[in-house]
Amino acid sequence: MTKTEPVTNVLHGVTITDPYRWLEDQNSPATRAWIDEQVRFTQSKLEQLPQRERIRKNLTELFRVDIMNVPIARNGRYFIRKRKASENQSVLYVRQGLTGQDTVLIDPNALSPDHTTSLVMMDTSLDGKLVAYGLRQ
Repeated sequence: MTKTEPVTNVLHGVTITDPYRWLEDQNSPATRAWIDEQVRFTQSKLEQLPQRERIRKNLTELFRVDIMNVPIARNGRYFIRKRKASENQSVLYVRQGLTGQDTVLIDPNALSPDHTTSLVMMDTSLDGKLVAYGLRQ
């Protein structure tokens, strides 16, 4: 059972009590211990399923598809995030014109040996010369 530690705030004149606010601190030892406990519990239940391996295999096949996000158009350049079925993370491409060839701008798959570094596209300048992006490791 998850412990509760009520925290009360008044927002726009409304009193709100949140008994689970303590879980918002991802780096606290108490939150990390709670997460570890939840993972152990979940794994203990999932490991009991006789069809687990078949389900895992089916889901892996279903989720391993090519994905392309909506392009961002700036001054004749198109910025596109795509992930091939064989890749763990989306790659940022730039294309000159509608029919131009896609060129890799940033490939986060190459930034960490375990391919867990991901990229988020923030914005591009109106002239298409500057890109703001973030990396999550």
